[in-house]
Amino acid sequence: MNIVSIQDFSYQHPDRDALFKNISLYINEGQKIALVGRNGIGKTTLLRAIINNPVYPNIKVDVQPFHIPQETNIHEEQNVAQVLEVEEKIEALNAIASGSTEQHYFDIIGDDWDIESKIESALDYWGISDVKPDTPLRELSGGEQTKVFLAAIILKKPRFILLDEPTNHLDSASRDKLYKWIKETSATLLIVSHDRYLLNLLTDIYELSGDKVSYYPGNYDNYVKQKKAEQDALVRQIDSQKQELKKAKRKQQEVAEARQRQESRGSAKTAKKALPRIIANAKKGLAENTTAELADTHNKKISDLHESIGKLQENIDQNKHLKVQIENSLLHRGKTLIEATELNYAYGKESVWKEGISFTISSGERILIKGGNGTGKTTLIKLVTKGLKPTKGTLQLAAFDYMYLDQQYSIIDQRKSVYEQAQSFNIDMPEHEVKMHLARSLFPADSWNKPCAALSGGEKMKLSLCSLIISAKVPDILILDEPTNNLDIDSMSVLSSTIQGYSGTLLLISHDRYFVEEVGIERVIDLDE
Repeated sequence: MNIVSIQDFSYQHPDRDALFKNISLYINEGQKIALVGRNGIGKTTLLRAIINNPVYPNIKVDVQPFHIPQETNIHEEQNVAQVLEVEEKIEALNAIASGSTEQHYFDIIGDDWDIESKIESALDYWGISDVKPDTPLRELSGGEQTKVFLAAIILKKPRFILLDEPTNHLDSASRDKLYKWIKETSATLLIVSHDRYLLNLLTDIYELSGDKVSYYPGNYDNYVKQKKAEQDALVRQIDSQKQELKKAKRKQQEVAEARQRQESRGSAKTAKKALPRIIANAKKGLAENTTAELADTHNKKISDLHESIGKLQENIDQNKHLKVQIENSLLHRGKTLIEATELNYAYGKESVWKEGISFTISSGERILIKGGNGTGKTTLIKLVTKGLKPTKGTLQLAAFDYMYLDQQYSIIDQRKSVYEQAQSFNIDMPEHEVKMHLARSLFPADSWNKPCAALSGGEKMKLSLCSLIISAKVPDILILDEPTNNLDIDSMSVLSSTIQGYSGTLLLISHDRYFVEEVGIERVIDLDE
């Protein structure tokens, strides 16, 4: 049974190009759907349109959707009870507890006399039992805000749920709880996410492009296989048409040469036979018309092939061909770079770790720094990069160069253009080589004046890596702090293949299980312990 029907729906931002035109899709009860597509294609906009369906006659929704937004901070003026939609029930309970006998309070409560224990249980499920219903959302972290919305689905049990990047701010333990809930729920789900582990739990993939929604049955891994088969078929089709183009150009050349020979022979015969000029000109004109028609036919075929190849190439994923290589460290494998003994740091009087932490990091290791929100992962990075000084214990650091990429790609100067950003990392590279590296990183000439502030997460990642290459800096340690949070899936693939090709030391903070497995983590420093 269709619970959502979208037919020939178009959407255009004011003063901007259309996001999508005349798209159609249908959602059946019980489906668990991933909505995928490149960044900026309009996935979040489509979710919002489904939520606001009464405004759009092309969208019919039979079941009221519950929405967990990507940017929960837009609700910061609300408190927890308002997000959970239980504010009236709590007020009614309080009024009755204070002695009121007004009937409408009893009507509001209905059968929910245990609503307070239900709220407590829902919040406790997501590990935020210390959060109270009257707590303003603005006082909570991003992860805690997301958990409040997740608590609402436990409390309200909606039949149709829209989730927009639900794992972005969740730690590993909370992600595992969400994965378990997704597996077990019978609700209909429409999820926008770059979390590939989550996507593999779903039953269907809908891929949004500018003019259509393509359906792929199965989970994300099946989608990747089907997309690869499509891309391989496109490459074969392009190769075949390029061969046709070569043949057409050779034929065009042959026709042109035959025309020249024919004209030469015609002139010679006319001179030899001394035909009357009117007859000679008529024969010449007939021959010219015939060869001209033949030439026009070949010219049209060549033009059509160029156009066809161009359209096919538009559908080729350029990220698949992007190879970014970071130069490998010259330090010998196994050299001790960092050695901590009962290390600790205090903000004011309170230490980050109850007991000091001890560890050793050697050159060439691939290490995951693991821990829940607030366990001091970023503090540890600041200590080993000399951004902070230990307040307890010892920290011995060898001489090493490092590159630090956080989830915001903060090495990008938002005030600069793409070209200015690249040049700011240039020491002695000729200008044409800087431009060549930008082009190789999928920044064509028409994007060089684009402000960095307008770049997507994936573009910032690629520009960060490009800047590193231009600087000719060879990092001994590559430090990545939640690097995949703002990336689309294709950009994640570029980043993971880059890291796979890097043989220096890797320090990674990430709750993305799929990404952690891809980059070949060898050891874990677990701050939860």
